[in-house]
This record gives sequence, structure tokens and C-alpha cells, in this order.
Amino acid sequence: MYLYNILIMSWELRWFENDMTNHKLALDWFKTIDEVFIRENLREDRYIFLPNCEDIGIKLRPFNDEKTNKLRFRLEIKWRKDIKSDFSVTGRQIYGIMEDWTKWGWILEDLLVSTDSMVDPFPTTNNGPILKLEKLRFLRRYLIQENTCKSVEWINIDKDEGLQCEITQIVKENAPAWWTIGFESIGKNNKEIEFRNAVQNILKDFVIKLDRKNSIGYPEWIKLNHKSFS
Repeated sequence: MYLYNILIMSWELRWFENDMTNHKLALDWFKTIDEVFIRENLREDRYIFLPNCEDIGIKLRPFNDEKTNKLRFRLEIKWRKDIKSDFSVTGRQIYGIMEDWTKWGWILEDLLVSTDSMVDPFPTTNNGPILKLEKLRFLRRYLIQENTCKSVEWINIDKDEGLQCEITQIVKENAPAWWTIGFESIGKNNKEIEFRNAVQNILKDFVIKLDRKNSIGYPEWIKLNHKSFS
């Protein structure tokens, strides 16, 4: 069923908004930092909705396997171990909640897409809704070295320390418009202070305010908004 599994520890910090004017302002800021950013193709992630659960997330996400040039799927399960609600950026109206996650991932061999058909491991059943969220993502990656944060195209997870920043629009017909800005640590050390300092440095010139009440992870956001996307 799977090729191999991965285990990752990471810090995350994320905000959700439904003000699309702010989305445009944030995306303009994101693009003008420098030329090192990635615009992904529209992709569909599938989430299992777990009622009243904010500490566990389960999703199936597609990715392009560069070795085979074929579409594969990764099953991801994550568990929130801790939160830090004291994140802020000096001189800016930016306040958030950092989350410490452990993640497991399996690349599913049986779901390799070589034709127009695929196995659907997450069919919608009476046991609970499956949320299909289409995402249009812009990404940046930052390498952390000797207390500096440098924008780069790629990070070697086996030897480098850094983080990924994304601005993502969630797209669904006849559903409310939402977007999110998020940060996720990359590397094996997963040091809270490095992640905190790096995100503060990146956001020091951010153009809009970010409220702590909007700083939540995907499991909590799905719990609050699943009816609009079911």
C-alpha cells in the first residue's frame, strides 16, 4: 500500500482570513521581497473531518514525483503536542499562536496515477464527511544559518535548517472565499527560538495586521468551517 513513511517534527504558525483585499496586499508583498518564490499549480487536498478535535489532522495530498514524473499521493497524519500563544512582531500589529506538531507521512503506491482513473481511499460515506479543498499556493523557502535567514529555492531537509512560508487561496465554488498565510519549520533540529526569530524577521515589513484570534491550524479551521466546504 505504501512505499515508505516519514516522521517530521515541525513548528507551525498560521492565520486564516476571508478578506480578499488583504489577500491581494499580502500576495503583492510576498512577490516583491525578491524573485525567489514558487507558484504551484492548483491542487486538491482531502481532509478527514474529526469533530471536536483540534490536535489531530489527517489528509491526502497529491504531489508530482520528480523521479517518475507521475502524480502520487501522500497520506499525512499530524498530532499537535504543544502551543505557544505569545508570538508577536515588535512594532507591528501581528500576534499569533505557534504550534508544535509531529507528522507522519506515507507515499501511497496503489494511488499512483498512470491513467485517468485512481483508487479513492477517502470516499464520502455516512461515517463522516471528507472535505475536498482546492488550494492555489505561493511558496518561499528560507535557509537559517548563523542567525541569518536567507531566501532560497530549495532546502535539503537532511542537512539544512530553515522554514517554508506560504500564501494560499482556498478555492471552492459556492463557498466563502478564504486565504491563509503560514510558516512551517524545515530540518531535524526544530528549534523554537530559531523558528520564532526567523518568522519575526520575515514579517517585520508585513503590510497588514494579523490577529491572534485568526491564528489557528487547519484542523481547527476545518472544525469551524466544514459545513461551508462539505
